[in-house]
Amino acid sequence: MFIHASVVNKSIIIKCFKQSVLLVCTKTTKAKTHYEVLGVETNATYNEIKSAYYKLTLKYHPDKNKSESAREMFHEISEAYDILSKYDTRKQYDRTILIKQDHDKIKHKYKYKTKHVSQYTDKLHTSSKPMKKVFDFDMWLKLHYSNIANKTFEKKRKDNSEQRDVHSVDMDYRTIFFVMVVFTIGFYINKCIENYKFEKFKAERKKENK
Repeated sequence: MFIHASVVNKSIIIKCFKQSVLLVCTKTTKAKTHYEVLGVETNATYNEIKSAYYKLTLKYHPDKNKSESAREMFHEISEAYDILSKYDTRKQYDRTILIKQDHDKIKHKYKYKTKHVSQYTDKLHTSSKPMKKVFDFDMWLKLHYSNIANKTFEKKRKDNSEQRDVHSVDMDYRTIFFVMVVFTIGFYINKCIENYKFEKFKAERKKENK
């Protein structure tokens, strides 16, 4: 009786274990893509897909492997090969994978942003310390180079003013010199004219005296 009970319990345990393995294998297989089921890359050639399919069928074929998990695996392998071995069905399947991947990325990105914004908002509301003033580097650059530009402009204006003053003084000296030269020439010409008139007058007087 005791031996019979032990055998029954052992049989139940083995059966439960097999069912658990089958459940895990089924869930794992369903979560995989057809490429992962066959163990090939997404850019695999037809020959690579065919070779992988034949290797797996030899391992999981019901005639060689009687387990329930092997039967389920063989079904998944056959389905994967049936889709990936044909150009049209494989093309459609690849599109489906891409759409699902994009959807998952957008969903993950949205969740991350929502969580990040929520954490940031909570941190702002819960923080009792006043926020420190952030150093504005752009504003500092503007002020810094604005001051430099103003100083450069003032220096240039001052230099131009000094140059104008020097030029003005030079012009004044030139004007005075020109006036003096003109006056000297005029004085000399006038003197020559007067001498000429005086000599002419003397000559006429001499003629009259004779």
